[in-house]
Amino acid sequence: MSTGWQLATLEQVSTDPIVYGIVQPGEPVPEGVPFVQTRDIGSRLDITKLDRTDPKIAAAYGRSTLRPGDILVALRSDIGSAAVVPIELDGANISRGVARVRIGSANDSEFVRYALESPAARDSIRMLTSGSTLRELSIGALRQVQISVPPLPEQRKIVEILCTWDDAIEKASALVAHSESKLSALVSELFTPSTKHRNLALSDLVSPVKTKNSAGATNVLTSSGKRGLVSQADYYNKNVASADTSGYYLIENGDFAYNRSSSFGYPFGAIKRLDRYQQGLLSTLYLCFRLTNTDDVDSDYLTHFFESGVLNRQLVAICQEGARSHGLLNVTQADFFELVVPVPAIERQQQIARALNEATKELELLEKKRVALTVQKRGLMQKLLTGEIRVTGDEYENLGEESSV
Repeated sequence: MSTGWQLATLEQVSTDPIVYGIVQPGEPVPEGVPFVQTRDIGSRLDITKLDRTDPKIAAAYGRSTLRPGDILVALRSDIGSAAVVPIELDGANISRGVARVRIGSANDSEFVRYALESPAARDSIRMLTSGSTLRELSIGALRQVQISVPPLPEQRKIVEILCTWDDAIEKASALVAHSESKLSALVSELFTPSTKHRNLALSDLVSPVKTKNSAGATNVLTSSGKRGLVSQADYYNKNVASADTSGYYLIENGDFAYNRSSSFGYPFGAIKRLDRYQQGLLSTLYLCFRLTNTDDVDSDYLTHFFESGVLNRQLVAICQEGARSHGLLNVTQADFFELVVPVPAIERQQQIARALNEATKELELLEKKRVALTVQKRGLMQKLLTGEIRVTGDEYENLGEESSV
């Protein structure tokens, strides 16, 4: 361990007993005392989103009343996630699933929060968490979680650096959200129904693909809402398909596949085009098809149409969730290929596709930047919170230059 650093438990850095909060907060009281639940804990607490409880109930749990600078730790759900109490929550309270850790003037609350996010602390929390159905970290276990603690001046410099990265990530996240909103509005505008459009059945535009894997291909795919059709080896870091894939469908670059199961953002299943690879294999649970009528429809337009969710209004009429299938939708091939696609003039389709391609690319670039900042911050945290990089004197100034975002 670096010179001047100490290994300490949370109990040792706390000035007051570590406690949890209100067991039964009752029905929300609009003018009551705000209290923090596990769902509210992020890097920053938003007082406007907190539920409120009767002041009498809050008073009965005076031991867990909050002060600015207290650290709140989730004992359930995202176990170990932490937040620092802002001045706006002075006098608020917490729920049974949250612990309050009160830090004295010898340490910096924000530093302790960052320390709890370190890989070492997270590993310790995972090992101390108990339960099979309901996973929970007990107060006793939380008290024993260890963190590495440098001198207070170094703590504050580490916080200053990591807050800079947090601000950059927050700005990047805001740009992503704005771009997502713009894309959603553009999709709604461009796919507004019009009497000028022809309506063609999907069967007039595409043909089913039922080619089996007789060539011995090995690239088994899965459907991801964000990433589209992606190799299982890339998505899961392993192949989860059966050893014998001779019965799988073999699809080519540009082919489409309908995943007949509900998922987040895709309540009636997702239709994705194969763009990443020249070939891929899919389970026969998928409906696979290929665009054959390129005179009437543009492939990019069709891809954006499927992604827009406009087809959900028709899918809901033919979807029935199987009783034993855990989200698998009973959509027959016959019903699926009779779904209707609005088809404007091909030039208009290409205009729509270009506009959405540009908007999608912008969103992807912003998301990549946000992810890159998050990964870089994680690597920097690992070095700062173990003392591998020291931030005192000139070393701190140099690090600030190297870490500018």
